[in-house]
Amino acid sequence: MLALAAGSLLTFCSKAHAEGENRPPMRMLTEKIEASPKNPDLYLKRAELHTKYLNLESAVADASKSINLKPSEKAYMLRGAANMGLGRLDRAEADYEKAAQLAPDSQNAQAELACMAAKLHHFEKAQKAFAALFKINPGRTVELSRRAEMFIAMGKYAEALRDCQQTLKTDKDKGGRVHEIMGRAHFLLGQYQKAADAYSYTISKNQFSVDARRARAEAYDKLGKTELAKRDRKELDEGFSEAFSNAPFRSK
Repeated sequence: MLALAAGSLLTFCSKAHAEGENRPPMRMLTEKIEASPKNPDLYLKRAELHTKYLNLESAVADASKSINLKPSEKAYMLRGAANMGLGRLDRAEADYEKAAQLAPDSQNAQAELACMAAKLHHFEKAQKAFAALFKINPGRTVELSRRAEMFIAMGKYAEALRDCQQTLKTDKDKGGRVHEIMGRAHFLLGQYQKAADAYSYTISKNQFSVDARRARAEAYDKLGKTELAKRDRKELDEGFSEAFSNAPFRSK
């Protein structure tokens, strides 16, 4: 039998194959767990495999067994991801918080905690995690845009714009998502032309962005540009079904 090797699940399975272990990896791991039921790494490896196969309840169970034997950042992160996939957002947040406590310098733990807490509107917790993350790595542009969205939810529109502008220093915003967030902030600040311009950028990058086109129509209404607003709404009502059916990614 193959002795347990430290390292990734990929390394484990590759060594098993090289040594003639042709049984399915799940069965191999289960047999090893039966032989060494107090080994937390084995439960963690099997939890990883369950996650890969989307057996999320089983992933939670094995990650929990690993945690009971030896709490680790990786086990809490894995269980958090499985709980998130199961829609248990409060549990996922708790797991990410434990991971961040065990490994305060972990970018991934702080990022997942910040984004989950923001999603749940646990703003104080989210702000602390974002601050810890950016202290470690200020160049995390995805999380900067996530914090901008959080600031909008908090009514802090100027702060949201600040984070978007910081993001755009290193992110070309090829999909237009950051400009869409900026559009929302400008609109809520009453800066309707800037909002329309930001939404126009998003639409130029993604012509199927329904939210951006609808929001631009609202900005045009505020500016008194009723014909432009009508044009956007007409395209939403009449043109999108045809445009989508003719899009290059649609199968013929």
